[in-house]
Amino acid sequence: MSDETKSGSPMDPFNFWKKMMDASEEMSSNAMNQFVNTEKFAASMGKNMESAMTMQKVLQDNMEKYLHLQGLPTLHDFTRLSSQIVDIDARLDDLQEKIESNSTSAEIRKISGHVGNLEVRLSKIENTLEQIMKALNLQAAATDDKAVAETQSAAEGDAGYYPLGEASPVSKKSAKRKATAETAE
Repeated sequence: MSDETKSGSPMDPFNFWKKMMDASEEMSSNAMNQFVNTEKFAASMGKNMESAMTMQKVLQDNMEKYLHLQGLPTLHDFTRLSSQIVDIDARLDDLQEKIESNSTSAEIRKISGHVGNLEVRLSKIENTLEQIMKALNLQAAATDDKAVAETQSAAEGDAGYYPLGEASPVSKKSAKRKATAETAE
């Protein structure tokens, strides 16, 4: 109880331990900073780094020799193979583009040739249709003239049948066909 009354609070062992650790850390950190900032420390770290790098190089060389003796690929083999694959892939892409552009050009030439052939055939068909239309119109006109002559000879006997001298329906049709044939020519 005497400890409680002197400080006004019970003695805390963790508080005492924390204060001791803080003081110890401060002293050791100051000493460590002074040691790390010396030339001697930098030189020894450089020597240690050189030794580690030399050891790593020796281990790497020995591992490569061992892998070659076992017939297994090394990291160098994989990187070389990887770069070759990238080169081959680039060449393949270039070839594919060239093939596509050449095949597209060939297809365009082929299609334009087909279109040209179709245009020639279409103009021949149009000419043939025009000749057929002319022949049909001439035939219709000749048939109409013949029908008109027959109708007129028959109508001469039936002249009183159509009022006020109108033409018969047959003669109206033949006149219409004749007019159509003349406009088509």
